[in-house]
Amino acid sequence: MSWPILVHSKGRPDGPTFKTLGEREHTVIVEPQDAAAYAEHKSVATVPENGRGLAYSRQFGLEYAQSKGWSWYWLL
Repeated sequence: MSWPILVHSKGRPDGPTFKTLGEREHTVIVEPQDAAAYAEHKSVATVPENGRGLAYSRQFGLEYAQSKGWSWYWLL
């Protein structure tokens, strides 16, 4: 069984996390100001506002997962 992977990232579109993930499917959660930099990733979810912090981004990730019907997922 493979669970979805959500990765919160800010200003590191080519960071080591993405090298570790390799070709595994994942969704990157970014702020609107960073969305263009992450365009090369297959799946990008953009939080509604810039500069609200990690707790805001994690809450968005939870709501995103629920909207997809995922009861289990990895959060990096």
